[in-house]
Amino acid sequence: MAGLDIATKVLLRFAPAGVLGLALPGCRIRAVQPAENEVVHQELRMDKLFEVRLVGEDEPRWLHAEVEASWKHDVPLRTFRRWSVAHERFPGLAAFVLVLKRGVKQGRPVARYTVRDPRSRAQRLDFRYDLVCAWDLDGEALLARRDPGLLPLVPFSRGATVARIDDALGALRGVCSRAEWAELGVSLITFAGNVFPAVPWLDRMPKEILMESTVYQQILAEGERKGERKGERKGRRQGQRELLTLQLRERLKGKASPYVSRLEGAAPKVLEAVARLLAQAPTTTRLLRELDGLLPG
Repeated sequence: MAGLDIATKVLLRFAPAGVLGLALPGCRIRAVQPAENEVVHQELRMDKLFEVRLVGEDEPRWLHAEVEASWKHDVPLRTFRRWSVAHERFPGLAAFVLVLKRGVKQGRPVARYTVRDPRSRAQRLDFRYDLVCAWDLDGEALLARRDPGLLPLVPFSRGATVARIDDALGALRGVCSRAEWAELGVSLITFAGNVFPAVPWLDRMPKEILMESTVYQQILAEGERKGERKGERKGRRQGQRELLTLQLRERLKGKASPYVSRLEGAAPKVLEAVARLLAQAPTTTRLLRELDGLLPG
């Protein structure tokens, strides 16, 4: 299934206590309240700022949480920017980032944002936050906790298997209301589809539950938009090929057919190069020679 970024937002919207608990090891959360009445900044969405009350503590803790589908090099900077918007208004505000997947060629995740003087390399800023990587979490332990906010993480956890994910899906159904099941269940199977794409995860959930899920509807809508954009790009390329075909037949006459047939499988950059060549090549001999390089037989 597609929609990984959409599914990550579910964790903080429907079951934030489980995720926030990862940032507060050893503490018992008794209440979590989104900061719905504190409009901090448009950039800081309200499902990322929480008032957390712990057992044994009278004063609340304020926590800014981010769930990232995969690690990217700009996560530290984005976390600092969002934290800095709110920290003056919320005493002791801490920042926490949960990363589901390793980034592609992005290096190891880091739990700090550092600014140095470009000349002396002296440190000007050192902002630190709590960081948890889902692949470091033990899947069996997540399953044993039966926390609705953590069960969707099982596909990305250490030791994940199809059987364990099925167990997590069953456990989630047992601890959730129907509405929560519709949202968190779709989140779980979306994550599972990213890790084990060959498994028909959608078949694991009743169709009527899928239809009730706002997350599933968002994923479908996003898929439709991507399909439309892909169709538009395909249409533009086809139109470009048709124009190039007319130009080739005009310039090469009877010699055009082999090159016309090679246009069909050509990449967009190649098509652009052929268009430039047709506009710039002064002689037919040079045109044929360079076409053979761009569109080898």
